[in-house]
Amino acid sequence: ERAGTFGCRPFFTSDDGGGSVRAWDLPALEAFGRVRTTKMKGPSALKAFPTGVFGSGLPRGRLILRLHVFMVSAQLRIAFRHLFAHWFLLGLAARCLQFTLIFLAVSQDVSAGWMGAVMAASSVICGILTIFAGRLYNRLGPAPLNRCSALCCGAAALLAATQHHVLPALAVAWTLTAMTLMLSSTAGYRGIGSLFGAADRVSRFSRMSLLSNITEIVMPVAISAVFAKSPDLTPIIVLAVCLIDMFMPAGISRAAFKASGRVESLALAVNLKRLLASGPLLAGVMAGAGINALLCIFDVLIPTAGGAMDLKTTEIGMLLSASAFAQVAASMLLTIRPNHRTLMKQLRNALLLGGVALSGAVLADGFVTFLVVVAVSSFGFGLIRPLSMSAIFQFSPPDSVGDIVGLRFMLNNFSRILMSLFMTACVGGFMSSTAFLSAVGGIVLAVTL
Repeated sequence: ERAGTFGCRPFFTSDDGGGSVRAWDLPALEAFGRVRTTKMKGPSALKAFPTGVFGSGLPRGRLILRLHVFMVSAQLRIAFRHLFAHWFLLGLAARCLQFTLIFLAVSQDVSAGWMGAVMAASSVICGILTIFAGRLYNRLGPAPLNRCSALCCGAAALLAATQHHVLPALAVAWTLTAMTLMLSSTAGYRGIGSLFGAADRVSRFSRMSLLSNITEIVMPVAISAVFAKSPDLTPIIVLAVCLIDMFMPAGISRAAFKASGRVESLALAVNLKRLLASGPLLAGVMAGAGINALLCIFDVLIPTAGGAMDLKTTEIGMLLSASAFAQVAASMLLTIRPNHRTLMKQLRNALLLGGVALSGAVLADGFVTFLVVVAVSSFGFGLIRPLSMSAIFQFSPPDSVGDIVGLRFMLNNFSRILMSLFMTACVGGFMSSTAFLSAVGGIVLAVTL
């Protein structure tokens, strides 16, 4: 398996009847001595040992092999935890601040049109800058991107704390939080994706999706409660989190990233041609961006469809909770049982499951039937995000993965805008919410089949 842009190289492989073992030559291990790169099968693999301060004539045995595998595994786990911590803290801080900005705008009677225009403009800006963020990662690694992300979030928190009564300041603060999410996602997914092979990558991305879904369930209630008591408290907490993040270990330092060998960036047109020429890559990118946009408008379509069925407010809340928990269950399933060998089959089956369930929305005539539609479709579509990102890393060449991940994030932003406009034109014109959901489900099925 390809170790990715982290620059890890296999230095011995054992397959002597007890299973296959592969260890990676991390820059951290090079402090102990240079490693001779070998790739052998059978018991002869045990002859390959590092040279340097360990010496060149170590006795043979499984103990040495297991010791090195353990050391490398420990380094990978530590790097993953640090990258994961940066991604989670910065994403959590940015989302908390975004909810606070929404509450501040509502308290000042800002129109929904104005807020929508700011969100659309920030999505366009971040969509364009995503490509440059990926190329910056190729040159410097994840550490500078996380630092820039923390600075953007800290500046947004300062604006929210001191200039929240000025509408342009709120618009700038929202754009900075969107940039925070873009930069931290680029650093997190690129960094974590480069640490692991295909077998572990699905599980790691599923953990990220799982935690993201859980925080999206808890966060609105928690932030609204904090805002009701003290509107200025959240920006202060976010600022403190950003300052703490800037002094946390990088996971993959700039020195380690430079020592591992910098990834060359090809022309964007070349990587775009590679994307269009690869069926698995194109399917992963388009499915991920499209389903991400669809799940974003679920928060609008589910309440409006429930209102048309004369459902109670508590029942509508249960529908939204069922959608969120179904996505959590999907991420948990991939975390427990990852399978990198059938990624495209899993992606297709998830789209079919979600599309078939959503197509039945127009037939729902009450709470129970609509609950089944929402839960099953959310479960199917909840599988898409980790599978999509795993497919991108598995099928992308090392010198193209940065731009292709950037294109995926860029399409996330643009597809949300287009899906919102499409929903407004259809639901506000000639279709009911359930009919629109069924139409979208039919489109998903048609494209998948």
